[in-house]
Amino acid sequence: MFRADDRAVSEQVGMILMFGFLVVSMATYQATVVPQANHEVEFTHSQEVQADLMELHAALDRAAATDNPSTVPVALGTQYPQRTFFVNPPNPSGRLSTTDARYVGLINAEADGEAGDFWRAANYGDIGDVVRDDRPPEAARNTEGWWIHPHRGIEYEPNYHATAGDRYTVVDPPGFYSEFDGSVVQRASRSPVEGRQIRLLLVDGSLSTASSGTENVDVRPISADTRTVTVEGGDDDPIILHYPTELPKSEWRNILGKENNPDQKNVQYWNYHTYDGQNYVYLIMREENADGERIRYELSLTKVGVGPGVSEEPPAYAVDVAGDGASVPEDGTQRVVVEVRDAYNGPVSGVDVSVQDDPSHGTLYAASGSPGDETAVTDEHGRAAFTYEPSDVSSTTADSFALGFGDDDAEKATYDVQIRDGGSGYAVGWEYDTIDDQTGISCDAARATCTVDSSAAGSKIDVTAGTVPERSQVFVDMSSRDTKVARFSRSSDGNTNSDGELTRELTLSDAGSTTVYASTTSGTAELTLRIKDGAYYRYYEGDYGASPMPDFASETPTKTGYVPTFDIAPREREDEFAFQYTASLTVPSDGTYTFYTKSDDGSELYVDGTRVVSNTGDHGAREESGTIHLTAGTHDIRVAYYENSGDQELTVSWKKPGGSKTEIPASVLDPRKPDDGE
Repeated sequence: MFRADDRAVSEQVGMILMFGFLVVSMATYQATVVPQANHEVEFTHSQEVQADLMELHAALDRAAATDNPSTVPVALGTQYPQRTFFVNPPNPSGRLSTTDARYVGLINAEADGEAGDFWRAANYGDIGDVVRDDRPPEAARNTEGWWIHPHRGIEYEPNYHATAGDRYTVVDPPGFYSEFDGSVVQRASRSPVEGRQIRLLLVDGSLSTASSGTENVDVRPISADTRTVTVEGGDDDPIILHYPTELPKSEWRNILGKENNPDQKNVQYWNYHTYDGQNYVYLIMREENADGERIRYELSLTKVGVGPGVSEEPPAYAVDVAGDGASVPEDGTQRVVVEVRDAYNGPVSGVDVSVQDDPSHGTLYAASGSPGDETAVTDEHGRAAFTYEPSDVSSTTADSFALGFGDDDAEKATYDVQIRDGGSGYAVGWEYDTIDDQTGISCDAARATCTVDSSAAGSKIDVTAGTVPERSQVFVDMSSRDTKVARFSRSSDGNTNSDGELTRELTLSDAGSTTVYASTTSGTAELTLRIKDGAYYRYYEGDYGASPMPDFASETPTKTGYVPTFDIAPREREDEFAFQYTASLTVPSDGTYTFYTKSDDGSELYVDGTRVVSNTGDHGAREESGTIHLTAGTHDIRVAYYENSGDQELTVSWKKPGGSKTEIPASVLDPRKPDDGE
């Protein structure tokens, strides 16, 4: 008789138990490890997209300030790693979209001169009706004294599967704001009111895209920050700013910063309210200073487009640039220039400008045409030139006329001139010796050129024109071809003094060259002005101690300017500040160059985009160096520096091939505005 053999059954049971253990292990892995790993993927992506959106916020500011377009890649989503035996949910995606249009209101901002036909006082009864009732500013569109224009925020919404919690991220100038479950994750902002400057950046366009990959966002300036207008509250009432916002009230408190300080603020009062589901903040500007004088504000307005659906800005008003108030001899002519601007005070090119009101004692025609041609087209600076040719008169005679693109007061500029009986008998020219006597300026009269070391001369210089022979009370009209490089600070025209001279102040705004004109009835003198030597700086304020160097891409400068070398003297406090310097460096010969930064706290030095010196982090005065091979010629140099707390120091030096270490002198530096991404 044979016994039963149970060995095969035991092996089968073992197999079943092992398989069951495997199933349980895989189920546990699927339920715990996969979500945890996916959570890490989502967390990493969250940090990446936050950085991309901070860059988008910075790109809006750059487009407004530089008038240059850019493209910003935004990683809307990401991908989980491939898993052979386990199941992933769909890859995380994100949606980037613009909000519906909401309307910004700038109310009761009044300007002088021709700009005052557009920037007018408002009826304060209308203002009270809107503000008291917490209504949106579009309720008063087309009301005199109300500047009402649409603005959109840019919102980002992720679709994560492994990470729970409420997220809110918005790019809504003047701020970038991100929170998670009620806690602030990142923020960046620039107050619309900084001292005596009111700066508004409005966004237009239509974005609505969802993806698990990267999408490019096109950013382009529609009306850039190229003109400012001086305004004050009309009819002895204050200026009011009524702003739609996607930012919380707490963030506006942060944005306004020192404007909340009673000793410093120019925002007299502000409030945050909600109307029909939309949040608004309104600011009431201070009317008078401590001496009882009316406060005048510099108004800077910009419009930037994102994506498709961007509307171009039409012409809104015209101002006189040259010719108003001129005294013209009956046998002479007068150059007359008009500038057409949009509602953001930006120049509008390609506009047909014509004679709206004819002169009574002369003819007016396009400067590039002939008598009878009464239409000219505005150039890239929004300007059109005409020639006024007076009739013969028996005594001094007043005449007037108007140029523009329409018949409304704001659409045309009016000119008043005096016709003198008799000829001119003089020539106009630039007083090169007088201009050259100023610190930091060198003039070459033979070439009609003056070179300005802005780091030594400062941000303002005087230019003087004169008549030969000396003739007093001659009307001289000065203008700058490129106002981004240099513009007249206040008045640009006037009558010559008893020495036959007229001096006016120029504000230097950028490195480069411009032609400055001095026009009289006898002709026009030209002067080429070249701004050079030194470095262009961007100054920042903030707490920068948490990382080796500040994330400058997410920061907005507090101010900008020029310095002779890499100097921290323009700082406005002793701790928690940073600088970036950019310049063109002239290298005398081919060879290997050593660069040094001695700093307290961190610093970096880049040449042509390559980091040569890394001296980062919080530390006392410490010097680091690096070498790079350079060819003779011009190279881009950038120096970054920050100070957290304690002492502060920055010294930047170099050693040329075969030479000794010296500080980099101003003579080899030309100021350079930063490129995109610098």
